[in-house]
Amino acid sequence: MSLAEEAARSQPVLVVIDDAQWVDDESAMALSFVGRRLHSERVASPLTMRDTPDAPGRFEGIDRIALGGLSAHEAHELLTALAGSA
Repeated sequence: MSLAEEAARSQPVLVVIDDAQWVDDESAMALSFVGRRLHSERVASPLTMRDTPDAPGRFEGIDRIALGGLSAHEAHELLTALAGSA
């Protein structure tokens, strides 16, 4: 936490955690602790994780946004827009 606070004094900090479902319990508790206390600092820490049976109990006190996948039609539109029509 102090490392992130120190870095944020000179510029905003972004800490990204991907596939958080693989993080061990101790690390999840530490990330939750830091995440709950840095909301007034210039630090953002988005994390992503798959919806697993133990997901609701992990990362307590952290705001959540549930995102779903794209439909086949939406995925086709996105790929066509980015790669052009094939």
